[in-house]
Amino acid sequence: MEVLIDSNIILDWFLKRDQFYENSKAVLNKCWFGNIKSFITIHSLCDIYYLVGNKFPLEEKKKLIQFLLNRSEIIEENYNSVKAFIDYDGKELHQFMGKHEGTISKEILGKDTEKKWSDLWYIYKPYGYDKTLAEMTEEERANRIKYKSVDSMKEFAKWYNLNKLESKKV
Repeated sequence: MEVLIDSNIILDWFLKRDQFYENSKAVLNKCWFGNIKSFITIHSLCDIYYLVGNKFPLEEKKKLIQFLLNRSEIIEENYNSVKAFIDYDGKELHQFMGKHEGTISKEILGKDTEKKWSDLWYIYKPYGYDKTLAEMTEEERANRIKYKSVDSMKEFAKWYNLNKLESKKV
């Protein structure tokens, strides 16, 4: 049997959310310690990392990501980000897609620096490179080939500025 683990199951377990903790713990124990092959998407991994946010110190977040990488297989090659926005009337759903060419490492690698743009840089390997951003020297990061990225939040901001601000003028 193979199971795709939803990020909410992991968050319920990790954050020990009262009414969901025991069920999520049982599901994850069956996946991680039973004969069930489990998968997690890069989207979910990134969501988990950011949703845990400032509630935990960096070292604890890194341990969680490493724990997940050790127990579940990552099933997407490229790191993509998706943001959804439900219009104020609840009738329209708009999705804003982001894309960052690269892969996710099976383990946390590299050194910490104040120049990092995200704590995910310990596991993100840019397209064409076999090392994470955290493993690269400052010179390698500055001179690496950069492929076109699309930031989902910038896409949302463009849409919002065009549509929502225009509707207020009417």
